[in-house]
Amino acid sequence: MYTKRVLLVLLIVVVACKNNSRDWIYKGEEVLLYVDDEPIVRSEFNFFKQKVRTNVISYYKNNYNLDVIQDFWNQTYGNEEPKATLEQFALDAAIENKIQNIILKTYGIRDTIDFHSFKESLQKENERRKEVLDRGGIIYGPKNYSQQVYYSYLLSNAILTLKRQKMPEMVNIEKLKTRYNKVKDSIFKKRPDIDLATLSVPYGNASPYTQNEALDLMKKIKSKVVTIQDFERELSSLRTINGIEVIDKQTLKSERSRTDGEMYGPLYRYIERLQKGEISNILDVGQKLSILVGYDRKENGYVPFNEAKAQLEHMMMEDWFNNLVEERKRAARIVRKESFN
Repeated sequence: MYTKRVLLVLLIVVVACKNNSRDWIYKGEEVLLYVDDEPIVRSEFNFFKQKVRTNVISYYKNNYNLDVIQDFWNQTYGNEEPKATLEQFALDAAIENKIQNIILKTYGIRDTIDFHSFKESLQKENERRKEVLDRGGIIYGPKNYSQQVYYSYLLSNAILTLKRQKMPEMVNIEKLKTRYNKVKDSIFKKRPDIDLATLSVPYGNASPYTQNEALDLMKKIKSKVVTIQDFERELSSLRTINGIEVIDKQTLKSERSRTDGEMYGPLYRYIERLQKGEISNILDVGQKLSILVGYDRKENGYVPFNEAKAQLEHMMMEDWFNNLVEERKRAARIVRKESFN
């Protein structure tokens, strides 16, 4: 996720080239910069400008609390301009992807990594798919690849191939077990079985209460309901209050967590943390104020190591590749055309 910051190009020093020792035309197209002698051409940079547009919009929405964006690309927010941010994000993405492809080329996974070769490959693939369909054959995936989809498809598959190739020397049982013990509480802990009841008051257009009125009502109820015994004693009278919603005691089983999560929506993340005997604070979720009543909680231990092994392998190889990219970033030399600012 992009956060509000002074935008840097991946912590890499970008050098503006003032001499003519480099060829700034590659296969008939203007070269904007070189990453360890691999060119990034104008159409490649424009490709990434399109790719990161939604990231730029999200960046400004999150950091400047924008709801409706009118004439977005021509505005200034703080000391930042979306057009300039788009250029910077695209440059970051182009360099990041080029470094990934350089790694893939170094390990022999890809032979060519220039953008011209990519476009030729895309054209040939789409022609092949059309020929198959014209003959009445069957293809998998889209009838016609877009640049964005095909680029992501090729890159992700090449990275996966490299990870599989390197995994035998990078991963062993001892390393997997060490990683399992380190992350099992945050990743492999099974969801608990929880017995609970809920008390809610909706507010807004579909309710007799405004938000403040609903909050006043729930505060009065909360002052009376401190324990489970209080809740059970007050339950009959609570049911008579206009607009009150009560879900009686029920058990949420760990194996039904997906279904229960859909039923309770955003409230489910609070339910997962509910302890035995707990009366929750007043929770404001989805235009509804709620109190959770925790009757019981049964922990279900952890996903066994053997069942977690495949995910652990994926995590470790993901870390290995990401670290490799970061190392290559720090060592990379970027030479930029002087006129490309």
